[in-house]
Amino acid sequence: MIYFFQIPEIQDDTKLQELPLPAAQLDLQTLQYLKQVDQLRLQYKTCMNYNKIIEIMNLNDGLSNYVKIYDDYLKTNVEILAIIGFKEAQKPKFRYKTFISKDIQEYSTEENSNPEACAAEIMITRYSYAFSFQLDAFHHIQFVLKYINQTFNEEKPFKEIEKIITEINKSLNIFHTGVQPIRRLNNVINDVLYFLVQKQNTLIPEFKQTVFYSVKLIIETNANSLYIEKLRIMREYKLLCQVCKTSFSKLSISYERLMEIQNEIQSGVFDFLKAGMLFYKAYAFWAILKQNHILIEQENYSQKSFNLLSFEICEITKYLTYLYQQYLNMKIDSDYYDYGMQFFVNMFLPFSSKLHKTHDIIRHVEIEKPNPEYIFNIVENSIDYFESIPQVNKN
Repeated sequence: MIYFFQIPEIQDDTKLQELPLPAAQLDLQTLQYLKQVDQLRLQYKTCMNYNKIIEIMNLNDGLSNYVKIYDDYLKTNVEILAIIGFKEAQKPKFRYKTFISKDIQEYSTEENSNPEACAAEIMITRYSYAFSFQLDAFHHIQFVLKYINQTFNEEKPFKEIEKIITEINKSLNIFHTGVQPIRRLNNVINDVLYFLVQKQNTLIPEFKQTVFYSVKLIIETNANSLYIEKLRIMREYKLLCQVCKTSFSKLSISYERLMEIQNEIQSGVFDFLKAGMLFYKAYAFWAILKQNHILIEQENYSQKSFNLLSFEICEITKYLTYLYQQYLNMKIDSDYYDYGMQFFVNMFLPFSSKLHKTHDIIRHVEIEKPNPEYIFNIVENSIDYFESIPQVNKN
């Protein structure tokens, strides 16, 4: 389940080399540097937009082949903050498309201070970098989306299973490249952009720290969405369950943070977050059912008795039906919602129903009966595609 943000494209033709600078800064080296930055920014602007990325994809090319150009421009952002942001230069009039603001489709830095304008460039370029690489991975993701439902039946192995894993790996590698600038900035945002952090109430959502962090979490769960399919195919159910729990937690945090500024955020983002939380919780429960079922088949009762394993199965199967009804009631018109629905209908519920028929007729000895929420809450919450060590064949 992946959420594709619109790319916040650069809309202006600002040339930094033409901005009036104090005489003390008008040395040849600085002017040459600004000229170089303008060239890099133009290249970045030309490539990091929806139409250009689609064109590159249609040529069977990829953004990864031009990473150095994009990275070279990102490296100049902080230097420009020092040269123009904190000096008595004319403020740059940057202009961008927005991607998460509810009522603002385009934003100009004309009314911002110099530091704020340069900070806007730093943040927007990192958003556009991440979102562009996610879009660039779509031709790999398409294959996964097209055939993933043919992997649900483990008794009938899908002949293209290795191809699916290959496409997942390619997608994850592209996602990994795209998210790095956001993750690096997140680590130093309080130091580098401290003046933005102090003005959260007056900024548009794109420049609020809480939005920046929330978007980072959503991007990370996008990668996890592919990673869990690889884990499922490899039958790594325990790790799969942990990744689902982590994804649920990240979307929950993102939801809580964005709800604090709900009136400023596009409603579609909240629809995704609510659907995603239900999806990952249901997927985690499905993985727990698989683990319990395997332990019973192996007669492995070293950690849990048959009685407890069977009881958990009964409780979880009923709870999955409840989660499905919640998901069904959302009725969201989107590809990601349809993606989640096929898992409920074709994988979660059929397996759940099969186990329920077997274990519901068993008389369970009186025990301390854990409810499904308790079972879910005790799942480890520390595994993530980008952060977990060890990982299952990450490369």
